[in-house]
Parts: sequence; structure tokens; C-alpha cells
Amino acid sequence: MGRRIPRPASLIRILLVLLQGFFSGSEIALACHYRIADGGARLGFPEINLGIVPGAGGTQRLPRVVGVQNALQMFLSGRPVGATDALAMGLVDAIADGDLAAFAIDFAESCIAEGRGPKRSCDVDIERDAAVDELLESERQRVAATMPGRVVPGMVIDAVEAAIDLPFDEGIKREVEISDASLETVESGAMRRLFFAERATSKIPGIDADSARDIASAGIIGGGTMGRGISMAFANAGLPVTTAKGLSHQGLVKAFPSRHLGRQEHSARFLVTMPNLVHHFLTGLGCQLATAPRTVLSAEFAV
Repeated sequence: MGRRIPRPASLIRILLVLLQGFFSGSEIALACHYRIADGGARLGFPEINLGIVPGAGGTQRLPRVVGVQNALQMFLSGRPVGATDALAMGLVDAIADGDLAAFAIDFAESCIAEGRGPKRSCDVDIERDAAVDELLESERQRVAATMPGRVVPGMVIDAVEAAIDLPFDEGIKREVEISDASLETVESGAMRRLFFAERATSKIPGIDADSARDIASAGIIGGGTMGRGISMAFANAGLPVTTAKGLSHQGLVKAFPSRHLGRQEHSARFLVTMPNLVHHFLTGLGCQLATAPRTVLSAEFAV
């Protein structure tokens, strides 16, 4: 995980990478001389979500390309950035207008015509000044307050600090040590198990797409916060919804606020147990009401 990507220092020709969609190999892109993205490209370092310090030179190259503050934000949040933001911070050199491959060829030819040679991130030095020291300290305090009990965010900051203080080759060695150590933490082991466990829940043994049955209607027990949200989700999908109990006048207002009404023509059928509270509300929406056994009210209307 922490091993380095060989730097292209010995390459005479320009090494250019094309980026489309979500590009998870951002470390590879950083090792190239130029980066060209299409409008929908996204680059990120999601390793923090698995309790891992990014490796392959990522923590050493990114601060040199986009600055320490932007690098820390990307590493510690784990969120990708879009092409426009990536261009603004210098993560990509251009956004393709039209066909990506054709644009990249034109870009490479313009580099040759203008005498622009390889642009190596490993050759950039980061100046350590009072502002950088203050940033590192504030980030350590922030992660301690917002991510209590976690150790890997602090290790990420240590790796970025190595990019500031050490020559590139020495920083790579330090990154390998830190990244490998992060894999041995209890935090990383737990987060990786959680990652795979969450995905395993969507795979039920013996049930696949061909054997799964279509959902034609939904029954919700309870009209609290979760019940209202689930009811709204099914109604927005155009499925008849039946609530067993607890959906009051206030609950219906919250479940189907006026801003949702009329947005889509969905037929939603609700079975509620408090007719006296909702009768006026439903008739006000133009619902067709029918009295059901045991004073349970059935209502059908478009949402």
C-alpha cells in the first residue's frame, strides 16, 4: 500500500494522463507531468474512510502540487473534488472541451510547440514558515476535537509534514513507514471490516436480480420520524403506501410538505388510525375519503 510510484524524472518525453469519471488512482495522476480532465472527472483520496494513510507518493506529491492546506483538506475529508475545483487548485492542468483524447493530443502538441517540458511534482520544494506551522497545529487540534479516539488522521498530518521537511526521496520512505503503520491500527482494521460488511448486507444468499420480486406497495408501521421519511420515499417512487398506526395530522404535514405536492403525480394510499385529526387536512387536499372498519381512515390522493 505504501510503496512508491517510480518518479518519471528520467523520462525525456512528456507523460500526460487523461482523467474521466471518478479517478481513484490519484497517486498515479500526480506522478505524471500533466493532467487533463473531462468536465465530469473527480479526483480524491478516500483512504481516510478506511483508516489508511494514502501511499504511493500521494502524501508527498499532493502538497507540492496543490499546497499544504488543500492537500490536508482532501486527505482528511476523503471527499473527491470536481474538475473545476481541481483546476483552480492546480491539481489538473486543463479541462477538456469536447473529445478528451483529441484535446489531450492538442495539449501535448502545444507543450512541444511552446517548449514546455516535463513538469515534475517531486522537484517542488515546500517552504516551512509560521503560516504552515500554524496550519499544521490547527489541523491537529481540529481532528482531535472532531475525530476523537482516532489516530490515523494525526498520522496523515505527520506524512504531510514529512513532505514539508524532507527531500522527496526521504519523504517517500517516511510515507511508507506511516502508511504501513496505519494498516496495523485497530482503527483501520475496524473500518475496513465495516466497509466490507456494509457491502455484504446487499448480497443475500440465494437471492439475485432474477429471483427478486417486484415491489408493488409498501406497508409502514408507525408514523414517527423514520416512518414519515420511509413513507415519503415510497410515495415519491410512485408506490401505494399503507401506514398501520401513528400517522397524525402533524405527521402528514411533515411527511408531505407543500413543496413536494404537485412535483410528481404519484398515487399514495394511506391507512391511518387517527381520523379525527387528519380528516380536515386530507379533505383540504382534495382527497377521496372512505371510512374503514374500526374507525380506521383510508385516504388516496396525488402527491
